Amino acid sequence: MNFAFYAGPSEARLNQVRRLTRQSWEQCRCIASADYCVSAQQRGHGVTLHCEDGVHLCLAGYVGADGLADKTAVLSALAASLTNGVWPLGDEWFGSFACVVFDTSNGHTVLANDALGYYPLYYCSLGSDELIAGSSQILLNRILGRPPDPVGLLQAISRPSFSNYGRRTLLHGVSRLLPGEAVSFSRDRARPLHLYDNSLYSELRSTDVEESAETAFRLLAKHVEFLCEGQEEVFLGLSGGWDSRVVLGALAHQRRGTQQQVRCTTYGQGDLYESRIARKCAQVSGGRFRSYPDDAYYFPAADLFSEYVRKTEAVYVTAWLAVLETAVPGGDHPLFLLGDMCESIDGRNILAFSTRAARVREFGRSLVGVQERFTPLDDAGFQAWEKRVVESIVARQMANFPRIDKALLDGAQGADIEQQLVEDVKTTTRRVGENEVFFVELLDELLAWYVRGRVELGRQMLILNARFTGVSPAMSFQILRAISNVHPRLRLRRRLMNAIARLDALKSLARIPSAQVPYLTMNAPSLLKELVWGGRSTIDQLLIRRKLGTRNHRARSRLLKSFDCICAYDNAARSGVVESWFSGRWFDPQPVIDTVRDRASLRAWPLPAHDIVGPANASKILDYAMDCQ
Repeated sequence: MNFAFYAGPSEARLNQVRRLTRQSWEQCRCIASADYCVSAQQRGHGVTLHCEDGVHLCLAGYVGADGLADKTAVLSALAASLTNGVWPLGDEWFGSFACVVFDTSNGHTVLANDALGYYPLYYCSLGSDELIAGSSQILLNRILGRPPDPVGLLQAISRPSFSNYGRRTLLHGVSRLLPGEAVSFSRDRARPLHLYDNSLYSELRSTDVEESAETAFRLLAKHVEFLCEGQEEVFLGLSGGWDSRVVLGALAHQRRGTQQQVRCTTYGQGDLYESRIARKCAQVSGGRFRSYPDDAYYFPAADLFSEYVRKTEAVYVTAWLAVLETAVPGGDHPLFLLGDMCESIDGRNILAFSTRAARVREFGRSLVGVQERFTPLDDAGFQAWEKRVVESIVARQMANFPRIDKALLDGAQGADIEQQLVEDVKTTTRRVGENEVFFVELLDELLAWYVRGRVELGRQMLILNARFTGVSPAMSFQILRAISNVHPRLRLRRRLMNAIARLDALKSLARIPSAQVPYLTMNAPSLLKELVWGGRSTIDQLLIRRKLGTRNHRARSRLLKSFDCICAYDNAARSGVVESWFSGRWFDPQPVIDTVRDRASLRAWPLPAHDIVGPANASKILDYAMDCQ
């Protein structure tokens, strides 16, 4: 979903945008005038260009509106809303998008993304009448020639999310839109106007769980139908859990009476418990299923890794490369649906109740009739939460400060860097606080949506765009608005998810056990499911500890044969492959390489490689961004 935009008086820079985008992308579409240019990569339907009455819209992602069946009318209405300063969009709007609107009559430009904003939109204002924006940091720096930003780099190589906070990027002077932000640039204003979508948690609705379940599934089914319209072949990333299963149910519901082909896929070995469960789900829904072994792609060769960074800037879950390199889609960038952010349905990011310790605690309380207790949010509660979050995140980032190449710091001291880190994290936490969050416990959830959902999960959609059109319907701002208004008590302990599973459209899928709770269907008593989940989790933990103690790679590590990373690390050459991903120009990669060696030898448990791939992705982006100046 690559595009680039320029508005300004520089004919040389305008021509540069046109030339570089044509060099970078095949089948590039370009609309240009004397002081304006927008170029988009021609592939599938990932980027849409729309022109009407001198107003040009470039949209990455998708957008719709209830009551507007014609997609051209939807684009016209969106352009009109943004040029007239109507933001946020009303409740009738839905989708996930980033867009640029330019009015040729007055040079008025608006940049906007939805309430989550996982489609990145980077921009740099070069003066009161000159603006450049786009979806790629690499491409923008071919035009701008900016130096690396050491603060942005420090964020991108640090836990917990290996992502930038606030508007920070990897490039000095280049910003990214905040979640739900619309920025309006006008020649008659000295400064841009910033507007925000603060519509999440806007209303705590008094509904029962059955009504909330019907509403959530109806919205999801509507999005799936909208996305699948006209698609002869649809791919679905299907695991053995319920996040993707709900999307499968919506997909099967809208397919009735059509000849649409559904190809359910996942990565990993086909004999894993999760894969066998996913295969059963696909079969009962009339879809085909294939699991793609990821052994050869979990730590891909340097040239393959570099290729996907250059194309997407979003290499994070490398296991997806098994699908991207092996699956053979029948059409041009067919739709690929993911179940990401269906986790909002069961409140998985409400950390006060969703950690293993919290679930055990709340289970014990429920046995004596004690319900979950929530703390109403006030200024003191927000400030205490923000202080805890900022200190935790910044401490992890500053731990990596000695690794940054001293030449990038240009004399900046640790205290200066730390202050900038604090301000960036506070920019994100303030975006959380600007929404009408009801309870203190929900602050963690919204922060997770703004960071993990927006960046970590968003990268999965972006990397899939290398060969597909990756979309997660549950990440639509309309669905997130609806879910955020459901009382969290209804979402916890899978109450809302269980109610969705009882709907007629999902009954056949509910008869199949889930990956998290083996042997039992969703209709089994909640108490029994909690006991089975706790028993399996406890046994898994004991097996893991035994394996770490003996460092025996052949020892059992799970009650059931499930996805783990042990085989991926169990190769002496892995550290050399990972080392080849790093140029060493921007920061010291040795701690990352040591992590690979520790996990390969079982001195540390082989976790998913996000903390290895995330820093490598940032390093490779800078390699490309700086080498092409």
